[in-house]
Amino acid sequence: MLANPESTLADIESQLTAPRNEGVYNRYMKIKGLKAFALVVSEGSLLAAGTALELSEAAVSRLISDLEKDSGLKLFDRDRRQLSLTDEGAKFHIEALRTLESFEQLPALASGIKQSREEFLNVVTMPRLASAVVAPAVAEFTRSNPRVNIKIDIRTRSEGDVWFGSAVYDVGVGSLPIFHPRIISQKHLCLDVMCMVPAAHRLTNLHRRLSPADIAYENLITQGLSTLDRKQMEAWFRNGDAQLCQTIETNSPDLLGALVAEGAGIALVDALAVSGVSSERYALLQVENPYSIDYGTLWFSPPETRKQSAIKLSHLFEKHLAKWA
Repeated sequence: MLANPESTLADIESQLTAPRNEGVYNRYMKIKGLKAFALVVSEGSLLAAGTALELSEAAVSRLISDLEKDSGLKLFDRDRRQLSLTDEGAKFHIEALRTLESFEQLPALASGIKQSREEFLNVVTMPRLASAVVAPAVAEFTRSNPRVNIKIDIRTRSEGDVWFGSAVYDVGVGSLPIFHPRIISQKHLCLDVMCMVPAAHRLTNLHRRLSPADIAYENLITQGLSTLDRKQMEAWFRNGDAQLCQTIETNSPDLLGALVAEGAGIALVDALAVSGVSSERYALLQVENPYSIDYGTLWFSPPETRKQSAIKLSHLFEKHLAKWA
């Protein structure tokens, strides 16, 4: 029998020390383990987490140990009773918080169903598309579908191992390609990369397509080493017999655009990626033999199981992507 909200500390402690049962109890304890883990990180100790959960320090320690066993990860380094997150633990912490957030939304979901809400849509996108494509598409969607609740997650490509194959989402929109057996992508837009420079930069006076040699020794602002954008950029420089000389690296397209606008350097981007930056503060110059960036919708389920509302929203993503063609 599971503890109810009125359970005493002794009741919960007895459950923790009782023999394990399969089924609902184990799922309950996994959520308890995630809560304990999140609290140990935020509060800084097993004791403080136990106080927040109304559990003993030993009970919290067991929850953490079980979580490490179930996940196959070492979440903490333990040194003289001091706990510090491992690299694995730090990454797991991000996802634990997302999972707990989703779990805590279940009451709202139930309430929505009781109030005859049509359904919930879980949407995922990448930072570069959030304002330029997702915002107008969702705004248009909600005007004609006011009874659908929508949750939007913004994820970078570097988090792909976590979310690309997730069954949590109904539909997404992002840059392509995405190589994952559970993802079905539909390409809707292809944009050539261009050279983004601050307004009145010297390169604006060349009046021709820029070569890799033209920009190789400029202060270059790039995406992270493991990103698709960065790999394509490096190949472009190699094909032009030039050396990439990077000075600033960021995983945020918004920050990349802002840095160029502030005069920190130049960047290779497509127009959509820097749509949030005032066009008066930069120029986009054509380059020789440009590589392209593809965009499209992402599906996490086969066609026969997709929600009609998700299909409607995907059409709006396609519509607002087409405006950038």
